[in-house]
Amino acid sequence: MSNYVKISQLNSLTFRNTAKPSYQNFHNTLDCNENYPNFDNSNSFYHAFHIGDTILIQVATNNTAKTVTLINLETGIETDLTAAVAGYSTAWSSVKSFITTDYDTVYFYQKTIYTSLLSGYYEITIEFDSDNVVSELIRVYDCDEETVLYNWTNSETGLRKGIYFDGTQQFYLRIPSRFVTFEPGINILTNESFDNKLEALQSNALFYAILELDALPRFIVEKINVSLQVDTKKINGEQYEVESGMEVEHIKSNNIATNIYTGSLKFRLYDYESYPNFEGIEAEETYYLLSDSFNNEGQEEIILINETDIILIQ
Repeated sequence: MSNYVKISQLNSLTFRNTAKPSYQNFHNTLDCNENYPNFDNSNSFYHAFHIGDTILIQVATNNTAKTVTLINLETGIETDLTAAVAGYSTAWSSVKSFITTDYDTVYFYQKTIYTSLLSGYYEITIEFDSDNVVSELIRVYDCDEETVLYNWTNSETGLRKGIYFDGTQQFYLRIPSRFVTFEPGINILTNESFDNKLEALQSNALFYAILELDALPRFIVEKINVSLQVDTKKINGEQYEVESGMEVEHIKSNNIATNIYTGSLKFRLYDYESYPNFEGIEAEETYYLLSDSFNNEGQEEIILINETDIILIQ
């Protein structure tokens, strides 16, 4: 049986394999370790979380060992979070398993890490029987006012892009960006009549909002890009749909490349101009059975009967 370990890009954090390739391959190397010709890697970036945010991790594996270690990069203190640790993390829990031909039974495990007791810079390592991974840099600090809160999930139960959704998964990320540009729009359905007059048959106002990305490392841009595939995306609690793909630019200076990108992303508000259609809602009709009968005194009675009630009319 082959070993199988997979951590989807849809997780809150980006993880890399600890085995460094012998060639230029930034996708398998931690951002802080990238070193290429004419490349400036002095810009330090991180996964940002506000104190009190939750970090959700889900892995798919047929291994048994999933040792999780939280490392404080400023003090060097290591905290074992494999089991449930009060105030720090939940235990691993199995959300789904699949029987496969190549890997026997593959389990989908997930764990929540809390940040209420954290402050500063960290990284998280996960050790399996056959593979070890480490997260990109994490910073936990008071960042509620200088970042937008972005979270994503999927409304349908099932396997979506390497994550098994059962209705409880909520992945969070703080993005140091601006969400202030509004762009009005409208959907108009028209018809041309026999005398060439245009008749407006239907129109709907649209609300577009532009997420103006700050200077971000590639792995954050990658995280946002991958998360756009699922059907439920919220920014600061409001649900949006993506109107168009990301437009980003790699920041360079003359012949020197950097590890940062900038750009924008256009969203459309999910429930803008959404109203109930009372005219199209009909009152529920109750059907009655009319029955004539006589009571014990010989008086005629009319009985109305529906599924739950018997009404006597004399």
